[in-house]
Amino acid sequence: MSQTTFTPPALSQLLWIGIPTHFQRRFSLWSMKKEPDLESALSRNRRWMVNNQIKNIILRCPNQVASIDFLQKKFKNLDLQGKALNWLKKYPCCFEVYCKNDEYFCRLTKQMKFLVEEEEMLKICRNQFLWSG
Repeated sequence: MSQTTFTPPALSQLLWIGIPTHFQRRFSLWSMKKEPDLESALSRNRRWMVNNQIKNIILRCPNQVASIDFLQKKFKNLDLQGKALNWLKKYPCCFEVYCKNDEYFCRLTKQMKFLVEEEEMLKICRNQFLWSG
C-alpha cells in the first residue's frame, strides 16, 4: 500500500479559493504594468479638472475672491487631501494668493481671467452660430 503525502497548496492558490472568476480576472488587471505615458496624461487631466473646479468656485464668490479657509472646506468635495494653500501655490500662473488682515485669499490671475473671458466669448459665438445655421 502506498502512502500519499499531503503537500499544502501554494499561497497563491489559497488566495483564489472561493473567489468568483470574474473577481479573479479583475484582480489580475490591477497588477498589470502601468503605461507611463497614460499615467502621465491621466495625472495631468486630473490636475486640470481640479484647477477648473477651483476656478469655478472662485468665479462664484463675491468679487471673485475666495478665502483659503473657504477653499479648504471645498477641498473635501474635490476629493483632495492636504492644504488648499499648498495646491494653489503650485499654480501661480492660475491663482494669485495674497494676505489681508492676517487671512489668506485667492483670486484668478489676470492671465487666467483673460482665458475665462475668451472661453465665454467662444461659447457665445458657438451658440450664435448654432442658432443661425
